[in-house]
Amino acid sequence: MLLEQKFGTYIPNIRAEDAALKSTPFLLRYNLMRERKILLNKRRRNAQLKRRITIGAFSLTILLILTAGLFTIRTSAQESSKDNLYKYYKSITVAPGDSISAYAEVYAIPGYHDNYVKEVMRMNQLFTDEINAGMSLIIPYYSTEFLE
Repeated sequence: MLLEQKFGTYIPNIRAEDAALKSTPFLLRYNLMRERKILLNKRRRNAQLKRRITIGAFSLTILLILTAGLFTIRTSAQESSKDNLYKYYKSITVAPGDSISAYAEVYAIPGYHDNYVKEVMRMNQLFTDEINAGMSLIIPYYSTEFLE
């Protein structure tokens, strides 16, 4: 009776029929027990297969969701790269009246004036921000265009 409740269908219960089986030949009892074991194993294997299929489908769904999320992040990262600033360098000859601060106003990113002046001084091995006409300086500049 317990096996019927567990599996929902009738499974021959050898123990309940022991009195009747005592008079049956050994081979018949053996075959009935074997059939019962085969039936139980088949149902167990089917239950395992259903669990494995469910777990596999769930895992595949999770994998697809994660993959879609990664491609979405990658795509948005590529779209935002259009606003990137690329840093380039050029050599200039200082004209009379020019200063590093004047170059910073033209070439520096807004808000980074002081850092730009320090960077130009460091690149050109200057100890002060004073420059003379005719000097050659290497200065950085920024552009949204990528030059190869």
